[in-house]
Amino acid sequence: MLYNIDMENNNKKELTLDDLANLITETRTSLEKKIDSAVEDIATKTQSEFLKINERFDKVDRKFDGVDKRFDEVNSKIDTLEFEVKSRRVHIFTHKELEHRVEKLEDNWKKYKPMIQKTAKC
Repeated sequence: MLYNIDMENNNKKELTLDDLANLITETRTSLEKKIDSAVEDIATKTQSEFLKINERFDKVDRKFDGVDKRFDEVNSKIDTLEFEVKSRRVHIFTHKELEHRVEKLEDNWKKYKPMIQKTAKC
């Protein structure tokens, strides 16, 4: 025999099958509500955390956009410097070539100077 004990009044009441079925139904309904509430709470907290993560990713994306912009600026400067260096190499080559030609002219001047001076005196 089963008894339902009322804790407030310290009364024992004999349980019928209908009472037991009602108690099981009430308990199940109460547990389902608690589970639904817990699931909803977890879903809300999870959604909130995902939104926070999305905000952080947005901030990181903005920072990377800034880094990309700076890399583009650096690459542009490198391209400019590379062009300038290549241009200077051409000038250096031309300068070296001219130095060589001047040296040849000076050598020839030293070689032919006495003959030119003799011819100019005559």
